[in-house]
Amino acid sequence: MITPLLLCVALQAPAPEEKASVAVMGLLAGQNVTPALAALLTENVGVSLRNSNRFDRVVSTADVETVLSLEARRQLTSCDSNTCIAEVAGLLGVTQLVTGTVAHVGEVYVFNLRLVRTQDAQTLAGVSRTMEGDSEAVLVRAVDDLVAELLRRADGEPAPAAVTPEPPAPAAASPERAAAPAPRTGVVKPVLRGLAAAGVVAAGVGVLVVVAGLGAAAGSLGAVRVPGSDHWVTALQAGFTVGLGASVLGVLLTVTGVITAGALLGVSLVGG
Repeated sequence: MITPLLLCVALQAPAPEEKASVAVMGLLAGQNVTPALAALLTENVGVSLRNSNRFDRVVSTADVETVLSLEARRQLTSCDSNTCIAEVAGLLGVTQLVTGTVAHVGEVYVFNLRLVRTQDAQTLAGVSRTMEGDSEAVLVRAVDDLVAELLRRADGEPAPAAVTPEPPAPAAASPERAAAPAPRTGVVKPVLRGLAAAGVVAAGVGVLVVVAGLGAAAGSLGAVRVPGSDHWVTALQAGFTVGLGASVLGVLLTVTGVITAGALLGVSLVGG
């Protein structure tokens, strides 16, 4: 005998939530997709829906073909009115429908799914995915993820955010490069300036040698020859030759000193 207390508890206990039922309509084979591939993907969508444990009953395409005639299935591909969907729902005894399309455009596959509530023909969720690849296997592998995303959107959950790869970290400097010593400009500058000063001195010495050489040569030319004194003449000639050679050497020293001083001073100033 049921006591009043147990009867009261039984009446207040919430009724178990009734799961929805869904029918998987055949995916529409679009551009460059064979009907056989569309049928395979439709069956895989039904398996994924059944494995989700979300629905009390999943009507497969075989069941749909059994209940609906060929003409009715053709009309269903363009069925979007409340009356049409309600009629299909009445025939199949489901509360929701899953429809979709698949196509191969260029180098990508386009896979679309849509979940429709049969009561008012409202689209509860829709997903679309574009996949690159020449193999039809990319479509088969994408079915489970696409169905899971469809159900998440039907529950109002946002789609998972795309993961953006982080830029690679800059490479660390090699120990050789990090340990390279800075140029010792503090030692180089005085050396350059010293060499420049030496060049100036050489130029000055060259000028003096030129003057002395020219003076000796002029003195030799102006000397008076003493009759019968060959040694005196020979000495004068030697003096003239030495003076002329000294002049040439002085010119070379002057030019070299000026060029060297200018170049070294320029390098020293540019180097800071």
